[in-house]
Amino acid sequence: MVEDNYVDRDYLVDYSNFYATCHHTYERFCTRIHFFGKSSADKFSFTNDVLTNLLGEIQILKKESTTRQINSVYLGFIVLNPFKNGAKTIGRTGLAHYAEREDRKYYATREYNVNLYGISLRVNSMAFQEQDQTVAMCASIALWSAFNITGKKY
Repeated sequence: MVEDNYVDRDYLVDYSNFYATCHHTYERFCTRIHFFGKSSADKFSFTNDVLTNLLGEIQILKKESTTRQINSVYLGFIVLNPFKNGAKTIGRTGLAHYAEREDRKYYATREYNVNLYGISLRVNSMAFQEQDQTVAMCASIALWSAFNITGKKY
C-alpha cells in the first residue's frame, strides 16, 4: 500500500535543518510504502480490495479483531525521501526480519509503532536508511541506526 504526501519526522528534521536553506528546491513530503504478507495459518489472502474493506471496517466499527488480523500480516514499511530532479532515496525503513532460530538471533531490534489511517500497526525491526550524499552520509546513517535501537533500550 502506498501513502503519498507522507510527513516523515526524521526527514522533516533534515529538511528543516538543511534542505529548506538550499538553493535547489527540495520537496517536503515523502512517500511511505507498506508491505503485507499472508498468513498460512488461516489462509488469509491480502489484496487491495481486502485492505480497503478492512480499513473501512476498522474505522467504522473500531474492531480490535480486524486490527489484530492486519497486524498478523504486516511486514513493515519503507519511506522514500524526495531528492534532486524527482529522484528518491530510501529513507527510514522498518521491515520485519526472518524468524529467529537457535542459530539466528536478532539482538539489535525493537518494536516500531506505525499509524496507517488511524490503525495502529507494529513491526519488530532495526531501522535503516540509504545515504543521500548530502546530509545522511555513512557515519551519520550508522549512528542513526544504532541510536534508533539504543535510544529506546537505554
